[in-house]
Amino acid sequence: MNPARIRRMDWAKPALFLALATPFGMLAHDFWRELQQPVIAFGADPGEAVTRLLGEWAIRMLMLTLAVSPLARLLKRPRWVRHRRTCGLFAFAYAVAHFAAYFALLAGLSLRGVLDDFVERPYITVGIAGLLCLVPLAVTSTRGWQRRLGTNWRRLHRLVYAIGALACIHLLWLSKGGYGEAALYGGVLAVLLGERAVRIALKRRARGNGGHLTEQDENAAAPGSPSAGKRRGYWRDNLRLAGGCLTVWFAVSFGCGILLVDVLNAVQVGGVPLGFWFAQQGSIYVFVALIFFYAWRMGKIDKRHGVDEED
Repeated sequence: MNPARIRRMDWAKPALFLALATPFGMLAHDFWRELQQPVIAFGADPGEAVTRLLGEWAIRMLMLTLAVSPLARLLKRPRWVRHRRTCGLFAFAYAVAHFAAYFALLAGLSLRGVLDDFVERPYITVGIAGLLCLVPLAVTSTRGWQRRLGTNWRRLHRLVYAIGALACIHLLWLSKGGYGEAALYGGVLAVLLGERAVRIALKRRARGNGGHLTEQDENAAAPGSPSAGKRRGYWRDNLRLAGGCLTVWFAVSFGCGILLVDVLNAVQVGGVPLGFWFAQQGSIYVFVALIFFYAWRMGKIDKRHGVDEED
């Protein structure tokens, strides 16, 4: 390998580490300013400000992690993928710091308070679910775990897409003054998922042509051709899965939580009317469960159609 390239690679990781750690440094500086002159850095509610700041950087790092591979392909920089783990671990670090700030500054170090919030506040429920899902991804991010888990490692780490959705939902339900920021991150996630879907479709087309994309493959295949039929089968399975998940979500949230709420309220579960529970926590739990079910089934569909991810 070119010695100059080796030197550039040696500098890349420390430089990336410093860049990703900069928000922590800025936060430490703001703490020092706050001690010198209260309210100047964090305003009238320092606990809320610190918790929100760490949460914002957690979702930014998560989106950056998801964007590493698409950017590496787009800019033809395959070595950038090596830095995906670093970005992912920083996303986990900011998420843990976000929860620690909430636990210490907003919940008052009370486990009972956290449990009450988990049950009563949907955005807390979704946020904690996303953090818990990040734990196995951080633990198994090493090469040793990749070897131990084999192909299951890729399946496990597809959870990052579901975690991204949970993070966007957490921010959406938490927003009070507007939904612009949540919409922005949701749009970024949609673009990244769209890029993955297009890449899988192209990969499926390439395998149908002996592993090579021809000029004709770059355009739409002729209707009725075998490759077109395979693509239709793949997208039919995708749409069927998405439609089924949306149907379940509609039945639970609108059907049980609105149309049948009076009927279901006659049933008590743990002292809570069932219809009211569906309108509150029940619909949220079902939504979160559907996200993970969708991610699991998409893995099965990809495997059945021979378009498993390779990175």
